[in-house]
Amino acid sequence: MTFFGEHRVMACSRAEMLRWLGELAPGRVAVVPQGFKINTDAVPLEIEVTELEARRFGLVKLDALDVRFHYPENAREAAYAWIERFDRHTLRGGG
Repeated sequence: MTFFGEHRVMACSRAEMLRWLGELAPGRVAVVPQGFKINTDAVPLEIEVTELEARRFGLVKLDALDVRFHYPENAREAAYAWIERFDRHTLRGGG
């Protein structure tokens, strides 16, 4: 699977993001004004989210978030592993 990095735009709402994070880190997600804080087993993560204008495709409207992951510099490897797990968890559709 391709690693999407520490910054991406996601087609989801804050509520969907909170649900996904809760599924991955039950009881470890704190909602803060700028997004979310998560204390994983390996690394503390801050996920900064900014609501973007919804994307419209004809009659379809998709919420959108600008998402940035922040973590201690000395924990890059553990953070990347958790972010990859998050990416796999949030995959939609099929091919």
